[in-house]
Amino acid sequence: ISDCGGTSSNSNAQQAVSVMNDLKKEYACNGGAFFWVAHDDTNGAWSKAVSAGAITPTKGCSSGDGWKPPVVVVPAPVVATASDDSRLVAYVGNWQACPTDAQMEAYTHVVVSFAVTYSYAPTKNTCNQQCDILATPVSVCGNAPHSALVAKWRAAGKKVMLSFGGAGMGGSWDGRDTCWENCYGKEDHLATQLADIAKNQNFDGVNMDYLYYYEDGQRGSSFAKGAQAQAFL
Repeated sequence: ISDCGGTSSNSNAQQAVSVMNDLKKEYACNGGAFFWVAHDDTNGAWSKAVSAGAITPTKGCSSGDGWKPPVVVVPAPVVATASDDSRLVAYVGNWQACPTDAQMEAYTHVVVSFAVTYSYAPTKNTCNQQCDILATPVSVCGNAPHSALVAKWRAAGKKVMLSFGGAGMGGSWDGRDTCWENCYGKEDHLATQLADIAKNQNFDGVNMDYLYYYEDGQRGSSFAKGAQAQAFL
């Protein structure tokens, strides 16, 4: 991770493995890790190291078959496939260049980011008042749908999800963009759109990336739609 310097939370592969293994001391069978964004995982170096050091060794731990942590782990090349635990998730920014096969090799899940209801504007994004998802079919990467790439990832055993939302819809750190508010009360309309996109573009599911306010006055803001936000969520 290379773009989180503002919060001093950048993490290289070795640090990520250390964090995950510390987590396993309390939660031996956990959900895994994700990387934002796959475009920055040069040659898959981060994901391959994290997969070998922290993800693959506990794959299948939730199956109830008496799994025990291995005494010795010898990293070896593996074909990453989706399972109910030990996930390694790649967020793919659909405005960025498509990731290479090497970058995606170790990931078990792919999250295409984002489907949105706004048009970008430098000072404040222009929200669709009806909560209509714009630009369908949704781009997968390189600002294009790339259906063949989705099929390729799925054929390799990866789950491919669509993420709706993201910071451009509105974030609680500044309250600048407010597009989430146009979707309050329109849950059925939004759900229908997302289901149709998932079906038409062969996504395995939908992720909701909600980063906006959900309580009145949250973080000292003037936000007063907490009840609507919670009903929406």
